[in-house]
Formats: sequence, structure tokens, C-alpha cells
Amino acid sequence: MKLARMLALFTLALVAVALLMPPAARADDPRLLNGGVSSTSSDDSAVYVFMVTYQGNASAQSVRVMINGNSHDMQEFDAADSNFSDGKAYFYSTRLKGGMNTYSFACSDADGGTNATAPKMILVKETPLLQLTHLDVMFSVFIFVPFVIYFVYLARKMQRSLERMERREKEERKGEGQ
Repeated sequence: MKLARMLALFTLALVAVALLMPPAARADDPRLLNGGVSSTSSDDSAVYVFMVTYQGNASAQSVRVMINGNSHDMQEFDAADSNFSDGKAYFYSTRLKGGMNTYSFACSDADGGTNATAPKMILVKETPLLQLTHLDVMFSVFIFVPFVIYFVYLARKMQRSLERMERREKEERKGEGQ
């Protein structure tokens, strides 16, 4: 009884594994090579270029990049390139949100073959709303300080003028009173 039960559980486990396994790749399925992303900087203000090389016996029906769960069609790097067996480059450009982003590539060909890459991650630095550098502060000081000095100069000049006017008025009143 115990042996029969173990045999039944083992058979059930084999069936479950067989059902959950992805189908085996066919030899003529398309391949995705050299998939990656590049950028001039690593923050959320930069443009990120996703690139992958499609290789197959048949023309590509679609080459896509999945970014954070959203699918985007990629463009051919060289539209005149019609030899798929040696590889054809595709790209997609976009900005990414700050934080951790995931991406993967997928393709299908005219013969019904498909392929996809495992997801990868890219960390994008968030740009603060107000990012001050030492140069920004120095530039602001060099512009702001002269205006402050000039306004202080004007205020003192106006104060002296008012004091002179008050003295003249007092002298005129004294002169009229005599």
C-alpha cells in the first residue's frame, strides 16, 4: 500500500513537471543575441537605447522589448539588411523612470518560431527636483551679492538725501522765525 501510494505521488509529480516545463526550443527558432541597454548617463533625464540582434532562418515578424511589463516594437537598425541568418540589429529609445527597471526581449518569425530572453534589471538614478551643485551656488552668489550691495548703497544714498532735506527745512524754518 505504501509503495503504491509513493508510486502514485511520483507519477503525479512527473506529470506536473511535464506540464509546467516550457516547450523545448526548436532548432530553427529565431535567436536573440547581445541584448542590452546603453545611455550617456545613469539618471532619469537620459535617453536609454535598448539593442538586440535577431538571428534566424526566416524574417522577423516582430522584435519587441518589454520594459517594466510594457511591450514596445523595436526598429531595424539597417532596413536594407535582409540577411537574418548572420544577425540583424534592432533598437528602441526611451527615457526610464528613476529606480529599478526591468527589461527583456522577445521575437517571432514568419515561420511561427518565437524566442524571449530572461528579464534583466537596470537601476536608474532619480534626478532631484532641485539639484544644486557648488557651481550653481557660486553663480547665484556672484549674481545676487552685487544687487544686494547696490541696493544697500541706494538706501544709504536716499537716507543721506532725506537727512539733508530735513536739515534745510529746519534751517528755513529758523530763518523765517527770526
